[in-house]
Amino acid sequence: MKKPPKVPRWELRNGIVQCLTLVAMRLDEAEALLTGGYPTQATIIFTFAVEEFGKAVLLRRAFEGSRETDVLVVIDGFYDHTAKLDAAATEIPKEGLLVGHAGFQANAFQAMAFQIGASADDWKVRLDAMFVDWVPRAADGLEGKWQWGAKTDVDVLAKSLKAVQERLSKASIEWT
Repeated sequence: MKKPPKVPRWELRNGIVQCLTLVAMRLDEAEALLTGGYPTQATIIFTFAVEEFGKAVLLRRAFEGSRETDVLVVIDGFYDHTAKLDAAATEIPKEGLLVGHAGFQANAFQAMAFQIGASADDWKVRLDAMFVDWVPRAADGLEGKWQWGAKTDVDVLAKSLKAVQERLSKASIEWT
């Protein structure tokens, strides 16, 4: 993995603005794909938007955690997909990250007992949506199936798009 970049402190706000601008574009693209009947592609682009929002969070943290006298600031997690998705998840409510749903409602059972739905901050959702994979059914790997695509629920993803758009609007005002 690439080493985290060292960014001039005075450039961090500009980086935040650039990231939030790209998030807005990706959300518009995801919404257009969803409306056009392409839920898997909308999910992929939505996860890109969430990751880029996470990058803006990392830049904001770096700015707030640095001193005015700092010339260069190290942006930890900048090239780490998981770090960016985790950072986004600290600012976006969990229900705003869902792209699908499972058979059980959240909080209906003991925590962690059931999956409550596919989430944009789950790296596997992105990989499943983008790439064909062999999923073995037996331990010996001789039986299985080819699989691709995310289990996207159009209504759930539409709600998540709106939730992230709302958080983006607030961040655009508060962080810039």
